[in-house]
Amino acid sequence: MTLSPASICQASFVGLGAAIMVLTLLPAAMQKHLLDYGARDTERAASVDEVQGKDNGESKSKSEPLPESGVLERTVATVVPYLQVPHSWFISFYVFYLICSAYWAAQWWSWRQARSGGEMPDNLFGRIVARQQTSDPVLAAMPATPMALLQVYVAFGLEALQTGRRLYEYICVFKPSKANMNIAHFLLGLMYYAIMSVAVWVEGSQAIVSMKQHDAKLKPDIAFAADKEALTKIVVGTIFFLLAWGGQFRCHVHLAGLKKYSLPEEGLFRYFVSPHYTCELFLYGALSIVTAPEGRLVNRTLLSSLLFVIASLGVTAGRTKQWYSDKFGAERVAQRWRMIPFLF
Repeated sequence: MTLSPASICQASFVGLGAAIMVLTLLPAAMQKHLLDYGARDTERAASVDEVQGKDNGESKSKSEPLPESGVLERTVATVVPYLQVPHSWFISFYVFYLICSAYWAAQWWSWRQARSGGEMPDNLFGRIVARQQTSDPVLAAMPATPMALLQVYVAFGLEALQTGRRLYEYICVFKPSKANMNIAHFLLGLMYYAIMSVAVWVEGSQAIVSMKQHDAKLKPDIAFAADKEALTKIVVGTIFFLLAWGGQFRCHVHLAGLKKYSLPEEGLFRYFVSPHYTCELFLYGALSIVTAPEGRLVNRTLLSSLLFVIASLGVTAGRTKQWYSDKFGAERVAQRWRMIPFLF
């Protein structure tokens, strides 16, 4: 049986998350070179502090470089410095996602406007939607639209709102950074956002096709038609999304206002090491509620994106807590969760 585009998105998210988890099985010295960057790169952070005279006496201890005893470890230590890109390239994730979203919106528009004689134009958006219909036996057997078109539009809008805010933060809130990151982080991020740009609408393909079959031009009564169940999911999911959206922005403003390499202690940082990552989980969890098809609590494709988010941000949160413990003392962060309340 041919995999549907939604299933491909789900498998891709799982694969990306698994790739991150594989790195955590490597020797500690290799993990340091592959996973740490910025403040968590303890050797770099220490050298910056020495040059700039920023050792303010708060540091309880300094991490010693881990021994690289094996040939593989030494090879990684030698090669990785040549595979670094500026951490400021993070901004390209959000530019890239917005470009992808604009591309799919244009494809959707042209697919609708170019319809002639009952034939759908052969653009990429149309092919993905058609394949989702023909390759998913559950959708093919359903006479009713399992997801309202309004849910698709709200998901598009919320994800664009999140990405636009992150772009604003990198331009107007965050301070310029000289930190680097492994190019693998960069490539994984681009892959994630490319897949996410499809994931926010692919399970709504039946609603999109139904609208096309009803009328070549989108009418308000079609776009905003939604039953009580769909409206409830939109309202509940959007409320959670906006709360997490605002919470993450406040976390980022606090981090941006800190003295370099100091311990954040205000707001949610009193309870979490990385509350901005906690908010990220709630953002995509809320989005999966907004887009949940009829009879389901969540959208499986968007929920699967959480596997990658948990894997990638969970590893970073864990290493951040260790870095805080080494630099400021374990007792100062001992009572804080890394990212997930009551669990991690």
